[in-house]
Amino acid sequence: RNIAQLGGSRETESAVIRALEWFKRNQEKDGNWGWRRHDSAATGLVMLAYMGYGAKHIKQGEFEGYQEQLDRAVNWMLSIERNGDMRGRGNMYDHGIAAIAMAEAYYMTKDPNLRPVVQRIVDFTLHAQNPSTGGWRYKPYMEKKYSRDIDHFGPLDFDSRKRYISPGDMSVTGWQIMALKSARVGGVEIPDESLDKALKFVERKRGSESTYGYLGKGAATPALVAQGLFCQQMLRSHAIVRGLASPGAINLHNAETAKYIEKHLPDSGVVARYMKQGRQEEYSYYYWYYASLALHQQQGEVWDKWNARMTPILLNLQVSGGSDDGSWVPDGKWGSESGRVVSTALGALS
Repeated sequence: RNIAQLGGSRETESAVIRALEWFKRNQEKDGNWGWRRHDSAATGLVMLAYMGYGAKHIKQGEFEGYQEQLDRAVNWMLSIERNGDMRGRGNMYDHGIAAIAMAEAYYMTKDPNLRPVVQRIVDFTLHAQNPSTGGWRYKPYMEKKYSRDIDHFGPLDFDSRKRYISPGDMSVTGWQIMALKSARVGGVEIPDESLDKALKFVERKRGSESTYGYLGKGAATPALVAQGLFCQQMLRSHAIVRGLASPGAINLHNAETAKYIEKHLPDSGVVARYMKQGRQEEYSYYYWYYASLALHQQQGEVWDKWNARMTPILLNLQVSGGSDDGSWVPDGKWGSESGRVVSTALGALS
C-alpha cells in the first residue's frame, strides 16, 4: 500500500529487486563495481541503490537483505579513501557520488567506524570548493596539475603555477551539495558559509524561466534543470533559515522549473529509437534520475505526469532474461560513457 501511495507498484519493486540481483551477480571480488577509471562513482551509485531498498552494511534490525554485498562495498570504499579523497582513479564526480554513499551508510547505521571517515570526506569536499564562486569542478580548487590530467581540462582552468582555479559547473557541484546534505542529515557539522556559497553558485546558474545551465545561465538542458531543482530543494531550509530566500520565492521558482521539465517528458513511442541514437537530452538515465528525485520531492501534477510516463519506459527498457537480466543497457545520452553498472544503478534509483 505504501509503495502505491508513493507512486510505485509491484512491477516497479520487482524491477528494483532484479537490478539488485544483477549487482549481486556482478560484484567484483574486492567489493567494487568497476567502470573504466570511475570505480568509486559506479560503486557509490550501486550502494545507494541497495540502501534505497533498505539494506545496511552492518546487522541492524530485522531486514538483512544484501548486507554482505553492501559490507564488501563499504570496505572497498574504505580501502581507496586517501585523507578524505574518494576520487580513486577518477575526478570530483567520483568523489561526490562516493561521498554521498558513505554519508548515507553512516546516516543509516551510525556505525562509529564510519564517522571519522565521513568527517575526512566532508573536509576534503569543503577544501575542494572554489571559495569565490562556491562551485566545484573536475579537480579540487588550487590542486596542482598532474601529468595524468588529460581529460576535461582547458588552459584557463589553471593559473600560472598550474593550480586549478576553475569556477565550477552545475553538474559536478550538484553531487557535492548532495554529499554535504547527506552528511549534515547524518549529524556531521557542515559550515553554513559553505552552503551559502553553494546556494549562490546555483542561483547564478538560474535563468529567467528558472532553468539552469552548465557554466552559466544559458544553454539549459533537461538534466541540468532537474539537477538545479533538486539542489534548490536540498538547500531550501538552509536558505530560509539564513535569510537568503523566502519560502514564497523558492516555491515560485521551483514551480517554474518543474513546468520546464513537464515540457521535456520522454515520448514512450520513440524512446527505443532515441536511446539507440544517444543524442537527445530527454533520453538520458542521468536526466531521468534527477528528474525523478526532484519531481517526487515537488509532488503535484507534474510529478504525476512524470511518474505515469516514466514507469512503463523504465520497465520496458530493463533487460529480461539471460545473464544481464535486471540490468539496463547503457544507451541514451552519456550511456556509452557511463556503462551498464551506472545505467542500471540510475534506473533502479529512478
